[in-house]
Amino acid sequence: MKDYMLTPLERNVFDEMAQCNPGTTPEMIYKTCHHTPARYYFHYCADRIRPPLVDISPLAQLQGLEWVTIYQCEIRDLSPLSNLTKLNSLRIGGAAENIDTSPVSFVSDLNISN
Repeated sequence: MKDYMLTPLERNVFDEMAQCNPGTTPEMIYKTCHHTPARYYFHYCADRIRPPLVDISPLAQLQGLEWVTIYQCEIRDLSPLSNLTKLNSLRIGGAAENIDTSPVSFVSDLNISN
Protein backbone atom coordinates (compact mmCIF):
# COMPACT_ATOMS: atom_id res chain seq x y z
CA MET A 1 0.00 0.00 0.00
CA LYS A 2 1.14 3.52 -0.66
CA ASP A 3 2.28 5.78 2.14
CA TYR A 4 -0.30 8.37 1.08
CA MET A 5 -4.04 8.27 0.61
CA LEU A 6 -5.32 8.25 -2.94
CA THR A 7 -7.39 11.26 -3.87
CA PRO A 8 -10.89 10.59 -5.22
CA LEU A 9 -9.61 11.48 -8.69
CA GLU A 10 -6.68 9.05 -8.43
CA ARG A 11 -8.98 6.31 -7.18
CA ASN A 12 -11.30 6.92 -10.14
CA VAL A 13 -8.42 6.93 -12.64
CA PHE A 14 -6.97 3.65 -11.34
CA ASP A 15 -10.43 2.04 -11.29
CA GLU A 16 -10.90 3.08 -14.91
CA MET A 17 -7.42 1.84 -15.81
CA ALA A 18 -8.26 -1.58 -14.40
CA GLN A 19 -11.48 -1.67 -16.41
CA CYS A 20 -9.59 -0.79 -19.61
CA ASN A 21 -6.80 -3.30 -19.04
CA PRO A 22 -7.94 -6.94 -18.70
CA GLY A 23 -6.45 -8.89 -15.81
CA THR A 24 -5.37 -5.83 -13.83
CA THR A 25 -6.73 -4.40 -10.61
CA PRO A 26 -6.54 -0.82 -9.35
CA GLU A 27 -4.06 -1.98 -6.70
CA MET A 28 -1.74 -3.52 -9.30
CA ILE A 29 -1.69 -0.24 -11.14
CA TYR A 30 -1.33 2.29 -8.33
CA LYS A 31 1.14 0.37 -6.18
CA THR A 32 4.02 1.34 -8.44
CA CYS A 33 2.99 5.00 -8.80
CA HIS A 34 4.29 7.79 -6.65
CA HIS A 35 2.91 11.15 -5.64
CA THR A 36 4.59 13.62 -3.35
CA PRO A 37 4.03 17.36 -2.99
CA ALA A 38 7.08 17.85 -5.23
CA ARG A 39 6.59 15.12 -7.87
CA TYR A 40 3.79 13.18 -9.50
CA TYR A 41 4.66 10.18 -11.62
CA PHE A 42 3.15 7.02 -13.04
CA HIS A 43 5.26 3.88 -13.27
CA TYR A 44 4.12 0.44 -14.40
CA CYS A 45 6.04 -2.66 -15.43
CA ALA A 46 4.26 -5.76 -16.67
CA ASP A 47 5.60 -9.02 -15.29
CA ARG A 48 4.32 -12.49 -14.41
CA ILE A 49 1.92 -10.97 -11.87
CA ARG A 50 0.94 -7.71 -13.59
CA PRO A 51 -0.46 -8.03 -17.13
CA PRO A 52 0.61 -5.58 -19.84
CA LEU A 53 -1.31 -2.35 -20.11
CA VAL A 54 -3.05 -1.78 -23.43
CA ASP A 55 -4.95 1.45 -22.68
CA ILE A 56 -3.66 4.45 -20.76
CA SER A 57 -6.50 6.82 -21.63
CA PRO A 58 -7.60 7.36 -17.98
CA LEU A 59 -4.21 8.97 -17.27
CA ALA A 60 -5.41 12.00 -19.24
CA GLN A 61 -7.35 13.03 -16.13
CA LEU A 62 -4.19 13.44 -14.04
CA GLN A 63 -3.28 16.98 -15.10
CA GLY A 64 -0.36 17.20 -12.64
CA LEU A 65 1.39 14.14 -14.05
CA GLU A 66 5.06 14.90 -14.73
CA TRP A 67 6.67 11.52 -15.43
CA VAL A 68 5.32 8.38 -17.08
CA THR A 69 7.40 5.22 -17.23
CA ILE A 70 5.87 2.05 -18.65
CA TYR A 71 7.66 -1.20 -19.48
CA GLN A 72 6.64 -4.36 -21.29
CA CYS A 73 3.17 -3.14 -22.24
CA GLU A 74 1.12 -3.16 -25.43
CA ILE A 75 0.22 0.52 -25.65
CA ARG A 76 -0.45 1.78 -29.16
CA ASP A 77 -2.09 5.15 -28.48
CA LEU A 78 -0.23 7.97 -26.75
CA SER A 79 -2.80 10.65 -27.60
CA PRO A 80 -4.38 10.53 -24.10
CA LEU A 81 -1.16 12.13 -22.83
CA SER A 82 -1.24 14.98 -25.34
CA ASN A 83 -2.92 17.49 -23.00
CA LEU A 84 -0.75 16.78 -19.95
CA THR A 85 1.18 20.04 -20.09
CA LYS A 86 3.32 19.22 -17.03
CA LEU A 87 4.55 15.95 -18.53
CA ASN A 88 8.30 16.30 -19.03
CA SER A 89 9.44 12.65 -19.08
CA LEU A 90 7.93 9.73 -20.97
CA ARG A 91 9.72 6.42 -21.12
CA ILE A 92 8.17 3.36 -22.69
CA GLY A 93 10.13 0.14 -23.03
CA GLY A 94 8.81 -2.76 -25.05
CA ALA A 95 6.39 -0.51 -26.94
CA ALA A 96 4.22 -1.67 -29.80
CA GLU A 97 5.87 -1.41 -33.21
CA ASN A 98 5.18 1.76 -35.18
CA ILE A 99 3.79 3.65 -32.18
CA ASP A 100 2.94 7.24 -33.11
CA THR A 101 4.86 9.62 -30.85
CA SER A 102 3.58 12.83 -32.46
CA PRO A 103 0.92 13.44 -29.75
CA VAL A 104 3.71 13.66 -27.15
CA SER A 105 6.38 15.40 -29.20
CA PHE A 106 6.36 18.27 -26.67
CA VAL A 107 7.86 16.02 -23.95
CA SER A 108 11.47 17.03 -23.33
CA ASP A 109 12.63 13.57 -22.15
CA LEU A 110 11.03 11.17 -24.63
CA ASN A 111 12.38 7.62 -24.84
CA ILE A 112 10.38 4.95 -26.67
CA SER A 113 11.92 1.57 -27.46
CA ASN A 114 10.56 -1.70 -28.83
